Amino acid sequence: MNDFSIAVRVAGVGIQVSTSWLLADISFECRRGEWTLLSGPSGSGKSTLLRAINGLDLPTRGCIWTLGSCIPGRSRREALRVWRQTGTVLQEIALFETKTAGQNVELALRSSGLERRCARDRAVQWLERLQLGDKINEYPCNLSGGQCQRVALARALAVRPRLLLLDEPTSALDSETAGLFLSAVNQLVDQGTCVVMSSHRIDEIDDLIDQRVLLRNGLAESIERRTLSRPATKFEADNEMDRDESGATKGAGADGVAQHKLATGKSA
Repeated sequence: MNDFSIAVRVAGVGIQVSTSWLLADISFECRRGEWTLLSGPSGSGKSTLLRAINGLDLPTRGCIWTLGSCIPGRSRREALRVWRQTGTVLQEIALFETKTAGQNVELALRSSGLERRCARDRAVQWLERLQLGDKINEYPCNLSGGQCQRVALARALAVRPRLLLLDEPTSALDSETAGLFLSAVNQLVDQGTCVVMSSHRIDEIDDLIDQRVLLRNGLAESIERRTLSRPATKFEADNEMDRDESGATKGAGADGVAQHKLATGKSA
């Protein structure tokens, strides 16, 4: 795949478990600076598709390109490169139980190359932005499910990933917090991040998305593309990650890698 403006390409993907096909012949593309919504009833395959895009579930047939890397068949080095540029929040919230809320966010930022003080400051800013300023020093065991979800969301957004994968991210949020989160995601999209997100709360994001993929019984029943007025973004045609104002490399750092470790029990 030579079109570097495409962050995700799903080509004829099917996933079979035993004799059942959870996904069958799914195909679509999502470009950098675009927001794709996966919609459909429970059990339609949205979570399975997100896990496949993240490399957690391998396709039985077909292939998926993420940030220029092909699944299946990519090397461990390629997988790590993609995970370090991917922010992920799945329904299985992956937080380090021995780290505070602030440390969970800070770890991702430090792994992306940000110096300690800047990482700490940005972690605090994002937690405060998602109304967790009073929970920075709390451990996950002392937080509610919704608060843990907000910590995971803060960690995924703080690193300014190239690819953001979100599975029902607002399910445990009240309308005010959901609005703050979606506004932050939209700003990242305007800056060039590709977002693939599942949600049942379509009314919250219907005016923000560039593409809607409706899944039903593991099939893509319809794909609707829209034309939104977004700021022009400049994309690099190589695999070098952008650099922020402090000179630190930007990427999802520990977030994508941690999600894979906690979800699979594997190091890569």
